[in-house]
Amino acid sequence: MSIEELILVVDDNRQNLVMLESYLQEEGYSVIALSSGEEALEILRKEVKIKLVLLDVMMPGINGIEVCEKIRFEMGRDELSIILVTSLDAREDRLEGLEAGADDFLTKPIDWAELMARVKSLLRFKRAHDRVEKQRQRLEHQLNLARRVQKALANLDLPPELAGEIFYRPMEKNRR
Repeated sequence: MSIEELILVVDDNRQNLVMLESYLQEEGYSVIALSSGEEALEILRKEVKIKLVLLDVMMPGINGIEVCEKIRFEMGRDELSIILVTSLDAREDRLEGLEAGADDFLTKPIDWAELMARVKSLLRFKRAHDRVEKQRQRLEHQLNLARRVQKALANLDLPPELAGEIFYRPMEKNRR
């Protein structure tokens, strides 16, 4: 893991917040710890390097489910991994969280081994996703270069001894 794996922890209970922050920092992660959903949304509008959000569900003001919905559907931050941390354990609560865009759930009291397994798993998935996205961008760049070369070749004025027909078919985006 590296300093690039920045985790946002949001919990209105100061003791929970300090414990989560300390534990994650001991494991080598960089942590931003906040105590409200409003603060979380404010920092997420500014900080694009956050990779994962640990989000308490039961908070005054904007609760964790609402924060999750805003992150996903208003801010369009699909690249973030979100783990909802809650004392709720009902099936309906889990479904509501997943429908709001959460990637995973943890119930309180927190099992620290389970927390780390879930954090590591989601960050591993995020790193793989980032690698695929970089490859996609490189391929798109290469396709754009190939299109430019094709266009340039199609517009060549050939000497009469090399005259012939040129069939030009441009590379298409999203062609499968």
